[in-house]
Amino acid sequence: MISLIKKKLSTFYRTKLTGTKIVLAINYNLHAIMTSNNNRLRYIKNSGYLIKYGKNFRVFPTPECATYLYWNGVSNRGLTIGRSYFLDSIIFKDGDIVIDCGANLGDLKLYFDNLKVDIEYIAFEPNLYVCSYLQKNISPSKHYQIALWNESATKEFFVSTHTADSSLINHPFTNQILKVEARRLDELEIRKIKLFKVEAEGAEIEVLMGAEKILKNIEFISADLGPERGMDQKNTITAVTNYLLSKNFELVEAIAPSNRLTFLFKNSA
Repeated sequence: MISLIKKKLSTFYRTKLTGTKIVLAINYNLHAIMTSNNNRLRYIKNSGYLIKYGKNFRVFPTPECATYLYWNGVSNRGLTIGRSYFLDSIIFKDGDIVIDCGANLGDLKLYFDNLKVDIEYIAFEPNLYVCSYLQKNISPSKHYQIALWNESATKEFFVSTHTADSSLINHPFTNQILKVEARRLDELEIRKIKLFKVEAEGAEIEVLMGAEKILKNIEFISADLGPERGMDQKNTITAVTNYLLSKNFELVEAIAPSNRLTFLFKNSA
């Protein structure tokens, strides 16, 4: 009971009392010192935030990233996102190709940085504003300001700036609509892919259909299939699972320890 109260108080402090900009930096750094964490946060006027950890740094635009993603350190974020997508169920080696659909700030790569595995990381993120941070975080890895889809076309992209729920399918959290380039993955990549991570905010089935010609070249697919599709916020579990089972994939892991609705599929061909 006492530990639960402490946890709730800690969450309340982290999410409600830390403030923004310089105040947030002070609170973040105090917490880091108290928890023996070497991460240090700076607010950069008109540019966002920067966390320095060791010889590395991470940049991001909103205070929520500090309080929700990096509060316990950037390396810890790598471990957390790795577990969320069942990456610890896969053996990776140097040179493996990992494609990150819906890369956002490129946090998936942190998992491999922690392991010191030199994968070939390729990120897809259609939001130009987010891409400016993504590029700095994952350099020298490749990134494309492209939305993956089931056809190549110019599409409307429904942006949710603060909740990272942006999608090619309209949703309740839209605060901006952009025109973006959409492409099929199988028009861009034909090599052997170790992992295709899919986070498309409800458009997962369209993304996978756009990779249909190269599915045989993909060993693992890890996808977030939670309730994020359209105005009704439906999940995509049934559609994606049925589609991948029909393409010689098997389901090997389901629902992450955090209860996130992520699913790991393995090519059984």
